[in-house]
Amino acid sequence: MIRQKTDATAVFYARNCMVVEGDDDSNGFEAMLAYVGRASDLEIFVANGKTRIRATLQVLSGYSGFEALGQVIVVRDPDDDPTAAFASCADSLVTIGFTRPRGVDVPALTSGRPDGLVWLTPMTGRGSLETLCFSSLTGTAVETCVESYLKCMDGTYELPKVAFNDADQSKRRTEAVLAAGRLAAGKDEPGLPLGLGLRRGLFDLTSPVFSPYLDRLRSLP
Repeated sequence: MIRQKTDATAVFYARNCMVVEGDDDSNGFEAMLAYVGRASDLEIFVANGKTRIRATLQVLSGYSGFEALGQVIVVRDPDDDPTAAFASCADSLVTIGFTRPRGVDVPALTSGRPDGLVWLTPMTGRGSLETLCFSSLTGTAVETCVESYLKCMDGTYELPKVAFNDADQSKRRTEAVLAAGRLAAGKDEPGLPLGLGLRRGLFDLTSPVFSPYLDRLRSLP
């Protein structure tokens, strides 16, 4: 279940809730929930940016039924600083009365509150949802094709010379997969969002990189 906004009319329809940065994250986790057969057991709220996660949690914590939830999961990209990303999410949970989590995917157990969890995408190291998704294709023919394509473009096409960082490279790789997936599906649309690409099977949910998320979603209260 995806809730795009948090407003005065919002109520909890599931036993657990998750706060994510944006629509790609919500669609991605919807795909994971469907994969493990728990689609009705977690409600997803979109913060519309990592800087709004804390405010979203503050609003949600004021709703009737919040304290009866089983788990509250906060998700964001680690970007270039996983330690800072975790600290930001942990601080947000502390702000609404939770015990500070001791680490990523380590439940914060607080009397009178749901279990609080911080997840990063990916769970360890730097990166983003793009990094996580493309890493699921490691060792596949798709990875080979994408790397060959980008090498060709960088070596023969007259593009401005840009020093791409790791995040940029991940975005380039996933955009190549999404472009091919959009055309293969015969969709006449300007672009296929990453989260929808995951839902459509362009990335491999059977890959071990998704196991930490799928295992935790399977065990939702």
